[in-house]
Amino acid sequence: MYAITGRAIVSISLVVIASFLFINEVKGSCPSVLYCSTCSTPGQCDQCNNLYGLNTTSKKCASCSGSIQNCVQCSTISPPQCTKCVSSNYTVAANGTCQRCAPNCRWCTTNGPDACDVCSGGYTLNSATKTCEACLTANCTVCSDANTCTTCKTGFALTGPSPSACTTCQSFCNFCTVSPPTCDPGRCQTGYGFNNATQQCEACGPNCTKCDSNQPPNCDAGKCNSGYTLDNGTKQCVACATDCLSCETAGAGKCDTCKTGFSVQADGSCAIVCAPDCQSCTTAGAYKCDVCNSGYVLACGGRCTECKEQACDTCNATTLECITCKAGFTLYTIECLVCKDQDCSSCNSTTVECKTCRDNSVTYDNETLGCIGCAPNCSSCTTAGSGKCDSCNTGYTVDCNGRCSECNDSHCDTCNSISFRCTVCQSGYTLNNATSTCSG
Repeated sequence: MYAITGRAIVSISLVVIASFLFINEVKGSCPSVLYCSTCSTPGQCDQCNNLYGLNTTSKKCASCSGSIQNCVQCSTISPPQCTKCVSSNYTVAANGTCQRCAPNCRWCTTNGPDACDVCSGGYTLNSATKTCEACLTANCTVCSDANTCTTCKTGFALTGPSPSACTTCQSFCNFCTVSPPTCDPGRCQTGYGFNNATQQCEACGPNCTKCDSNQPPNCDAGKCNSGYTLDNGTKQCVACATDCLSCETAGAGKCDTCKTGFSVQADGSCAIVCAPDCQSCTTAGAYKCDVCNSGYVLACGGRCTECKEQACDTCNATTLECITCKAGFTLYTIECLVCKDQDCSSCNSTTVECKTCRDNSVTYDNETLGCIGCAPNCSSCTTAGSGKCDSCNTGYTVDCNGRCSECNDSHCDTCNSISFRCTVCQSGYTLNNATSTCSG
């Protein structure tokens, strides 16, 4: 019999561990190399996990974003070979890095940084040179070619088409009709209302955002600034309690909902009693929290703890790892990746291609895989797609081409989509059924 020493036991254990690692690694998994998915030789990676790239010299893995600037996914980090850049404003260049698109180009993922696919607002694509040329019409945001404007900036009306021009609307008007020069009802700037008598945009009362229905300066219901409520007698906006967001039910000088970090008290006032980074603490009480702000999670003791990533909307209370991401980002395992298009609200977690857009003025386009504009005078085109329309602005209707055509009467609210004859007049006007016109 031979005695087995402690040193011999340690040596045997190391051999067993090494054998275990070797057996596992030759089978394909690589526990000894961080972020490695496959390897044929122990300790040397062949292919890294998603979002990580291989150093072909050291055979180790490192994050793509930390190794190649503006890169999200890559095959190797040395030499650099990015496969997906952080957004559509960047493209993979011949040297494997991410390069920004040429000036005034919004999308250049097809043929490199100097060959644009989609131009920024105010520019049009020269299909021959793949460069972006400025729209020559002043105050134009979209043009079919350098000399032909199709959509003007807010506050300007399109005339033309040859030559096209963007004509200034009346004062405080966002959208208007050029001939006769009249602001489109309901399209005045914030804080102004369309006066049916003068056909002009006039100021609402103090702290009021819209006054079309009640006629300026009388404020419309529900259109007072945050911290104010409508006095039904005077039709003016009166102040809520200090540090209050809304007081529709409680009334002037009191509060229904306080600002972030404040809590409604028994007397209807607001007091600063919530914990830091807290949105509401009505139930939890002083210096604690019921609901935390975006990017924070409710932790032990009723306090709010910050998530691991700034792009997190909600996260796990124990690990602080992301559960959901803020708008414009998508969750991949526990990381928030930025969406490919800057107008995206949500996107695919693997490809970061856009799924939904931020607002109704833009829509997802299957061809460019991004968010682009609706037809002129359109309020929403989620179903119809780019350059067309689901629902039009007041005074327009969706025609057979999926675009917005103007109603037959300038005081019309809605009209027939084939004849364009008015069916419903704007507030303050009466419909003549025989002529389908509106009279005030």
